[in-house]
Amino acid sequence: MGDRVAIRFVQKFQTLERISIAVFAHWGGTHFPRLAEAYFKDFYTEIPPDVMWPITRKDPDNAILNFIYWLKERGGIDYPVQSNYYLGKDFKDGDCSDNGCYDFDVDTGKIMRIIQYDWEQKRYISVEGEENLEKWQHRYDDDFDNDGFLRSLPAYGVD
Repeated sequence: MGDRVAIRFVQKFQTLERISIAVFAHWGGTHFPRLAEAYFKDFYTEIPPDVMWPITRKDPDNAILNFIYWLKERGGIDYPVQSNYYLGKDFKDGDCSDNGCYDFDVDTGKIMRIIQYDWEQKRYISVEGEENLEKWQHRYDDDFDNDGFLRSLPAYGVD
């Protein structure tokens, strides 16, 4: 029983993609991607503009590490870490079967694709492109502002 989901951060460069490890949330459901949206809103206001650190280059591995720290600072992760969160080398390294794996573009802070397991076809499918993602996320319309960022941080917990 759970509401499984994963997120990853991706940086595109021409035809290449740098992809972070996956962060899984056993009970994250649709709230977990919302938290990543809220993180990116903070992320872009906190980056020092005049230094060349991994964070200013928007390195996906560094950004995902900062996301985990951001969750801890906002009370989303307790120490010791309970069973809700775990890491994987990619989206197949854990269970995100309920809600899929949300890939966020670190350069825009927005969802670039959702990878979901199709139980009928017995394979992973990828939902990409603005139009398709918009249809997929229609239930979130009232939660996001005109720039595509979360209006307010949702209450997070096990329903």
